[in-house]
Amino acid sequence: KRIIGATGKPLVFSYTGDNIAGVSGYDNTVQVNPAHAQSENEAAEIFMHEMMHNRLQFMVLATGHTKMINQGPAVEAAFKKASEAYRKKFPQVAKMVDRLENIRQEALNYFWLDMGQKRFEEIKKDVDENDQVLTDQHLIYYALSNVDELLSHVMTNKAAQGYLNNIQSSNGESFLERFWNALKDMLLAIKRDLGFDIKDDSLLKEALTLTMQLADI
Repeated sequence: KRIIGATGKPLVFSYTGDNIAGVSGYDNTVQVNPAHAQSENEAAEIFMHEMMHNRLQFMVLATGHTKMINQGPAVEAAFKKASEAYRKKFPQVAKMVDRLENIRQEALNYFWLDMGQKRFEEIKKDVDENDQVLTDQHLIYYALSNVDELLSHVMTNKAAQGYLNNIQSSNGESFLERFWNALKDMLLAIKRDLGFDIKDDSLLKEALTLTMQLADI
């Protein structure tokens, strides 16, 4: 049985030998690198991480939270216009993704305070300029670098889950609690605005359920 990707067509899965753990493309492809997995659990985490990207990255893109880098003014203008149209058509989905972005920014600011400016800048340089994720601190920074990564890491990675669960946000909840509440509301918004439920037998529902169980361990 073939896995259906976010575009409604069979997912194109392959292996890569590049210096990356995995990548999900906007062309409905998912690539993973077996050399980056030291155990079956790590291999499963990499696969689920990229699958969550496949399921949710189009929504993040459509709401305008994905940066268009070096695409030229014409493409950037067309992207902005399409994003504005999507946000107008599906306001509740846009509102929920905006809420997740606010959580990300607040958590990233907390991480900066937690690390101190010097250590934060060292981690930032390692990840942003050198593509090096060396420690859990690097991984947490990477998870907080954009909404795409926040969604995938919080749903598949214990280090990101644990960090967000152990810091209190301004409203008294942990960041992980805020994330789950925002995600729950976003899924309800999808149902209202797009007119469909998250299927009980879908990979998305399974991934959400399993990760919520992991978060409670």
